[in-house]
Amino acid sequence: MNNDADIVATLRELAAGDEIVFDELATSIAETSGQRLAELRGAIGAGDAAALAAGAHALRGLAVQIRALALAAACTELELRGKAGDLAATGALLERVQQEVATLRSVLGRDAGDAATRPRLTLIADDDDEMRALLHDALEAYGHEVIEVANGLEALWAIKHKRPGLVLLDLAMPRLGGLEVLQFIRDFDASISVIVISARVTEEISARLGALNVPALGKPVDLQRLGALLAGAGHASGPRRPSAAAPRPAPSEAHGARATDEGPRSGPREPIRARALLVEDDATTQQIGAVMLKKLGCRVDVAASGREAVQMVMMAPYDVVFMDCEMPDMDGLAATTEIRRRQRETVWRVPIVAMTAHGSVAERDTALGAGMDDAVGKPVRLGDLDWALKRWSDARQRDGEAAGSPAPSAAPALDADIFGGLIDLAGGPDGALLEDLVGTFLTDAPVRIATMRAAVSGGDARGLKAAAHALKGGSISLGATTMGALCQELEGVAATPSLAAATNLIARVELELERVRDEMAQRRRDAVPGDRAR
Repeated sequence: MNNDADIVATLRELAAGDEIVFDELATSIAETSGQRLAELRGAIGAGDAAALAAGAHALRGLAVQIRALALAAACTELELRGKAGDLAATGALLERVQQEVATLRSVLGRDAGDAATRPRLTLIADDDDEMRALLHDALEAYGHEVIEVANGLEALWAIKHKRPGLVLLDLAMPRLGGLEVLQFIRDFDASISVIVISARVTEEISARLGALNVPALGKPVDLQRLGALLAGAGHASGPRRPSAAAPRPAPSEAHGARATDEGPRSGPREPIRARALLVEDDATTQQIGAVMLKKLGCRVDVAASGREAVQMVMMAPYDVVFMDCEMPDMDGLAATTEIRRRQRETVWRVPIVAMTAHGSVAERDTALGAGMDDAVGKPVRLGDLDWALKRWSDARQRDGEAAGSPAPSAAPALDADIFGGLIDLAGGPDGALLEDLVGTFLTDAPVRIATMRAAVSGGDARGLKAAAHALKGGSISLGATTMGALCQELEGVAATPSLAAATNLIARVELELERVRDEMAQRRRDAVPGDRAR
């Protein structure tokens, strides 16, 4: 049986206590569950066992992610029936799933009657940044979900893959003009509404637009006129209502216990103006991830496969890529390898952050070995994305700097689970085993760093690799995963013809060591029982 409080608590945890993100996630999950239910009905009606199994599997994944246990159980039974090719009595199981979806939507404060308030997906295609921002704000006020592109080719991709219901189209765009895009829309899906935005509309263009029944707005845009056009096309509604799913917690409750564990991941967030690519084959995870990234200030594009991600990275200047590792056809590891191969001849190396199933050290090592730069575990939380963006979205500037004083990582220096496990294994923060492990590491690490510097000065690639490898092993064993990742990068540099890039990395390792030292001391103090800590 579902624990409704668990579902709400899970969403609040994913949203890091942010009410706006919580509201967006609740809306997205309610919509997705309804779509999945419709797919199950269609599969049963068509007698398609394979489609039934696939649809039930997808809905079960959503249910597990938000701890909707009764829905997950019903989906599991339906999935097993589909896999066995047995469609007998699936009607009763579908009824169970339907009831649980209705319950879920009710818990989230979004019953079937809210369909009219769902956001419409609208594409803005304009190469003017200020114009896109103006239109974006105006459309959101009318309850639209907005995606943006800056040229005609990107518009074609978005129309084909995102299927917006409305397109606001500039006529004068680079790479492909608005009239060509308009023709593509009419050939691809004539049901998509279009409003042309243009600084100058000639009589000839006006006649062409009139023949296609496409309205036009001049620049600067009259927002009142825009609202009238939206209403006339059935694309206007009031702003979305805030969620009534649960009372808002006090500020001290909103972030929960995780906030104290996450260090730099918690606290107020400044908007991060970055263009991010989210690569994920699961529609639910796509929606959740996109909502979080947009909340953090990102302009977000989504790819549903590794192959699609490779193509998109080559077409657009992304600041950061969040890559799922497990996808059919071409997984995230293979996609990253291909991206790195293609980027060898370019100046820009896009940062790629892996999204791994369990967030384990082994998964992280595999991701880094494939050419990724960092990793976060699933389900991805707002705080995880926040620190990853802060660390990697300014990589363009950081990669172009000389080997000066690098900024330390925004992520916690220690993995709380790994170091906490060592404290428990040692019998407490003052245990002899922990004292020996920490003391040996903190004594040995500066020696390894000095050895790496000497190896670079002497052009000794083998010596650099050996020292970096040794320090990596000790770092990861104690939970200093960021430091371990830097050492792995140094191992990679040692395999290249030039060791010049190692100097900056070694400086970053040295700074990271200071963070590790401080955090080890703090975590050991925090682990002391209350009476002894005073």
